[in-house]
Amino acid sequence: MMNLTILILTYNSDIALEKCISSIDQKIPIIVIENSARKDFKDNIEKKYENLKCILNMKNLGFGSAMNIGLKQITTKYVLTLNPDTVLKKDTISNLLLAAQKLRDFCLLAPSVSNNSIPNYGFLSPSKIEKKTNDNIFEVDYINGFAMFFNLKKFNDNDFFDENFFLYLEEIDLCKRMRDKDERIFVIKNSIIDHAGGKSANTEFRREMEYARNWHWMWSQVYFNKKHFNLLKAIKVTIIKFCLSFIKSILYLLIFNFNKSKIHWLRFNGLLNAYIGKKAFYRSKLDYE
Repeated sequence: MMNLTILILTYNSDIALEKCISSIDQKIPIIVIENSARKDFKDNIEKKYENLKCILNMKNLGFGSAMNIGLKQITTKYVLTLNPDTVLKKDTISNLLLAAQKLRDFCLLAPSVSNNSIPNYGFLSPSKIEKKTNDNIFEVDYINGFAMFFNLKKFNDNDFFDENFFLYLEEIDLCKRMRDKDERIFVIKNSIIDHAGGKSANTEFRREMEYARNWHWMWSQVYFNKKHFNLLKAIKVTIIKFCLSFIKSILYLLIFNFNKSKIHWLRFNGLLNAYIGKKAFYRSKLDYE
């Protein structure tokens, strides 16, 4: 028995999700959290996959809140959370489980990305280097949220995602809180995963999703730095983006590039609202349909 559940968060992600599920061993229980009220989606996918349960949130709750709903329901020892735009290799899960048995004392593991030009991990201090336990496993400060292997005995409900984030940096925040408690996080090199990146949503929804991503990426940077450091640090690391976003929104408007003007205005607006302590309120038009 694997003692593992797969948890996948979706939001109008039907096409990507099919590829993701097809790469998972059908003996492993899967929970899909859909951030919408699409009952037809739930009915169809549960009918197609016997090992799958779909939970409808009825509206878009964002990443952290939705993931927490799923995480609090899981009773297995381990859970692998995935974005729908990921595809597992044949031995992705088996190599994660082998590493879990070998390490024992860990809170999170992550597979390696097949295209590792952009690593899915990092260090909170620039002076840190990879502490390799062997050729295959090394310790990091954080892992990215598209594939996270949880050792649930290390977590209680309050350790999961901070629901003040709507999108972006929730996983970095979670990792930092766990590292502050001296818990350990590792990347497993021989556990490989494909990640398309930014392609979870169906094609027709991508422009609205791009608007939401730009607003929340900026808001989350400020909130993260305010939470773990202070407002001055948050302003220091974002003030250039704040100024440039405002300038670019005007310049693109003058040359009638309304799409790019809106993107940069949303970036500026996300930062402004985070500076003054407003919640992550921005929602795409899709959330009201």
